[in-house]
This record gives sequence, C-alpha cells and structure tokens, in this order.
Amino acid sequence: MTYNRFIEPVMLVLMIMGLLALFLNRLHMKRGIVGVRSIQFLAVVFVLPMTVILSEEGKLDSEAVAFVIGTVVGYILQFVPGDD
Repeated sequence: MTYNRFIEPVMLVLMIMGLLALFLNRLHMKRGIVGVRSIQFLAVVFVLPMTVILSEEGKLDSEAVAFVIGTVVGYILQFVPGDD
C-alpha cells in the first residue's frame, strides 16, 4: 500500500467527520448552520485536506500548496484579536 492510497481515505474521512461534527454541534446549540466560525471551520476541514490530496496526486506544485495554506492561515488568523 503506497502513501497515496493511505492518505486520501484519511483526508476524506476527516472531511466527512468535520462536516458531521459541525452539523451536530450547530443542531445541538440550536443555531443556524452558517456563521463566521462555521465557515472558518469548514475552510480548514475541506480546503486543507483537499490541498493535501491534490498535492499528493501531483496536481498542485509546491508554490500553489504554500499559497493555499498561507491563505487559509491568514483567513483564520485575521479574527484573532491583536492586543496581547
């Protein structure tokens, strides 16, 4: 079993579990599905594993992977308060 055959199902399971966890959490909290934090969570749960899968398949080069990861991290960290 090669590395690609192992990592792709793991990333797929991570995406499905993340979506189910978000849905169950929002259902339990009795809130709407779409919110700022849920969009951030979905960005991490879907974009990063998809980036890993595409880079392992050779569809994305290293510069594109670095750009996507940097963009997601910047998007998530923009909501962190600046005062320490």
